[in-house]
Amino acid sequence: MNRFTITRKLLPYFAIFFLSQIAKAQEIKPVFEGYKLMRSDENEDFWRKNKPTKPLLYQLKLIPLNPSHSVNFTIGGQIRTRYEVFQNDTWSDNPKQDKGIYGHRLALHTGLQLGKHFRVFGELYHGFYGQKVFSQYEKLDLHQALAEFTLPLETTQLKLIAGRQEFNWGTGRIVSLREALNMRRSFDGARLISKSHMLKIEGFYALEVIPQFDPFNNSSRHAPKFWGLNFAFALPKKLGNLELYYYGYQRINAKFQNASGLETRHSLAFRTFIENGKHFNHNSGIIYQFGSIDKSTISAWSFQSDMHYIWSEARYKPNLGLKLEYVTGDKNASDQQLNTFNPMFNNPSYFGLLNKMTSMNLKGIHPSFQLNLKPTLRVKAEANFYWRANKNDGLYAPSLANIRAGKSTQDSYIGTQLGASFEWDLSKNVSFSNEFAYYIAGKYLEDSGGSENITYNVTTLNFRF
Repeated sequence: MNRFTITRKLLPYFAIFFLSQIAKAQEIKPVFEGYKLMRSDENEDFWRKNKPTKPLLYQLKLIPLNPSHSVNFTIGGQIRTRYEVFQNDTWSDNPKQDKGIYGHRLALHTGLQLGKHFRVFGELYHGFYGQKVFSQYEKLDLHQALAEFTLPLETTQLKLIAGRQEFNWGTGRIVSLREALNMRRSFDGARLISKSHMLKIEGFYALEVIPQFDPFNNSSRHAPKFWGLNFAFALPKKLGNLELYYYGYQRINAKFQNASGLETRHSLAFRTFIENGKHFNHNSGIIYQFGSIDKSTISAWSFQSDMHYIWSEARYKPNLGLKLEYVTGDKNASDQQLNTFNPMFNNPSYFGLLNKMTSMNLKGIHPSFQLNLKPTLRVKAEANFYWRANKNDGLYAPSLANIRAGKSTQDSYIGTQLGASFEWDLSKNVSFSNEFAYYIAGKYLEDSGGSENITYNVTTLNFRF
């Protein structure tokens, strides 16, 4: 009896267990806001005002080092364990692509606040995975090491952050943490941030840190260079928010289906969004890219819109979502112009639970539906329909690698991915989730290589302090 037969036999018992827990979840308070996705964003003001909430190990926050409490030391961390089950991974019928893999992330960070204007922050990461896979397996390394200086002016706050640090902007389509993998993304560089009541301006220059398997050898040497400006405007409440930005990007030995070489790319974009609307939220943006790669010019663009309607007064607060995107691919291999969009530092899980593709030569429609059964228990179902944007270009992975040729078939339909998930906050420190996805291969995959349907399930237990 193989592990997939065992898994199928256990599913009914798992479903019974899950449903039996829903009633119990009402006793748990809403998710704790003290722990941020970006741990370096956690601030002493929250812990000073919310000490009575007392999550586990709260004593490690704001440890005073002087009588006036102006100098404080903070310790925090994470233990995240995951078990993934794949069947026909990469659409292949090779028995080696049927597997179950255990992985975990261990993180430990410290922060030292020296008065109101200066602090330092450092974070160590360890990642284990059943196979030596990039960004999943790493013995130990310095993930973040930064210094932050804040200068409060009369109407503006000016902040400089320098060192190894995380970037996470917008929807994560082109600049993200890579949270789904064990080793998150970080950069070596500096940011200068000016913030007032209605406007935030951020300028930066950085190089991506490339993870390695052995301890303390991550490096940004020869890594992609990244620079730019962000402008964030707070509009009248009904209009939401507006962001304008410019990103510059350069990498050596770039490889696309129809071009390769030194890539220098510039992105101009705007994004509008409403995040906390009573009923309607949206996040929409357009990006135009230009530049050069080897002897070819670059002209590419993408459109993305993520809309949600929430019945906020109804039981379970139903949330109906629709995500749309159009991302250009190359039109002509011989015209000395590359039209393939580059998502640069993308979120591998942006297009559904399976991180097999990224936003290059892609168009898609993604309806979703979520219920908040309790403040601490959320369930979601989604469908994702994918096509190639241009039949003369291929399919690309989150690593930006071209994984399927585009010239072998004129069919554009890639496939359909169905997904379901739940997330349960067991306490202020602990969350538990399960995600299931089934990928139905389309005609393009059938004509260009392996086309077996993929089954995927991942169970995650996450502890933060």
